[in-house]
Amino acid sequence: AADFFKSLDQYLQQNQARLKEVFERFDSDSSGYLSHSQMHKMVSTILPEAPEASVRNFMAMLDADGSERLTYVELMQGIKEHVAAQNLVARMDAPELLSLLRKLQAALRAGLP
Repeated sequence: AADFFKSLDQYLQQNQARLKEVFERFDSDSSGYLSHSQMHKMVSTILPEAPEASVRNFMAMLDADGSERLTYVELMQGIKEHVAAQNLVARMDAPELLSLLRKLQAALRAGLP
């Protein structure tokens, strides 16, 4: 996922485009959302070496409402969450991050039957 967001940023800069313009370019039917095939075209353009499984993962990760259609708002929210997570990790040192991951792992195990 990080590769996609990094490549998206590079694509926007190289094409001097705004995210909304890119979204609308791939929303070929002007429906206001990207279908799986439209998302596939976008990912393939931005990250040509991405396998189909990655396209499905991006779609699942970004499709907040589970509609199997990606809206511009969902795309923006996904990018914001990715940037926030990167910033959080960048501010943490390795031992602090490891401790947080261990706590998360313990909490997940405690919640499992």
